[in-house]
Amino acid sequence: MKMANAVVRGFTRVGNNLFVLQLEPQAQPRFRAGQYIEVAFPRPGENWLNRHYSIASPPNAPLLQLYVSGGDDDVAEVWPKLGEPLWIAGEGLGLLSIDAINPERLPVMVSTGTGIAPFLSMLRSKPPARAVLLHGVRHRADLTFSEELSTLPGLRYIPVTSREPAPDGGISGHVQDALASLGLSPESSELLLCGNPQMIRDIAVRLAQFTLHYDRYW
Repeated sequence: MKMANAVVRGFTRVGNNLFVLQLEPQAQPRFRAGQYIEVAFPRPGENWLNRHYSIASPPNAPLLQLYVSGGDDDVAEVWPKLGEPLWIAGEGLGLLSIDAINPERLPVMVSTGTGIAPFLSMLRSKPPARAVLLHGVRHRADLTFSEELSTLPGLRYIPVTSREPAPDGGISGHVQDALASLGLSPESSELLLCGNPQMIRDIAVRLAQFTLHYDRYW
């Protein structure tokens, strides 16, 4: 039986049904930047609700930050409120991590929606000297971390919007097409993917000659 070992310290709506959650654990979970973690919270008269979320904060940060879509069981309704308890696993999960980056190649991080979370953890933890990050969303209001990412040295940040014109420096359309337009070489770059499963499948087919890193949990 799970016992609560963390408390909700922050719960902020940051976009169209998007939330940044801040959790304070009793003991710091062990994870590598880029991994995801199991979270569970009690519901009155029911079993604990278990979910997996990618971590946006770097390892050893005092608060564990998650970037979550309201579509995940309607987060605003079912998640514990500020100060309420929940359970988090003691270790991260998954193979997508900062350790997967080949230092001899340009890391190209491709994300949609809340799939940007593991790349935030990587860039906040031990950013590579050079990197490219594409973040695909429907609306510009969902580019939650654009200000932070636009100022990171060595990072080429490319916002991609599918339902309205992209901001300056961005691309309108879908990340699959935006990625293909960059003229990358499989000999000098590799791809790290997180987000919509169809996006990952499309890139895995269209750019199979590249080294690909992603977690499959669908």
